[in-house]
Amino acid sequence: MTEITLQNIIIRHEKSIKGQALVEFAVVLMLFISFIFGMIEFGRVMMVQHVLDNAARAAVRDASLGVPKVTATVNSTYITPQLISANIPTNQTTITWTPTDISTATEDTAVTVLISVPFSKVTLSGIVKLFGIYDLSGVTLRGRCTMRKEKIT
Repeated sequence: MTEITLQNIIIRHEKSIKGQALVEFAVVLMLFISFIFGMIEFGRVMMVQHVLDNAARAAVRDASLGVPKVTATVNSTYITPQLISANIPTNQTTITWTPTDISTATEDTAVTVLISVPFSKVTLSGIVKLFGIYDLSGVTLRGRCTMRKEKIT
């Protein structure tokens, strides 16, 4: 039978403190990593939103000036390269023009482009899915811009 001495009590106490510190470290580390990935994810979403808005603005600006065959030309000239540069999948992106045939639109007609992409297709990490904090599967990021068609002189 082991003796209960002051030295044995101190050794047991030191071991339990080390175990407690390890558990606390594991909990805090998970929270810290979640926070870091959340910040990265938020930054990515803001960047994608900015790219969508900027691509829509550039495309509508060209369309409002009366470029012929605007949907095919502007989509490949302005929208697609910006999406590719931001690593946004173009096959998951929806581009909607109003009116659909801009070449027949009259002067002062509002020309609108809406570019949308599901959040799940642009996310960098699965940290939100991993912890099940939020269900963002139905969230769609949209970039929209409207300008009037200008008179070409």
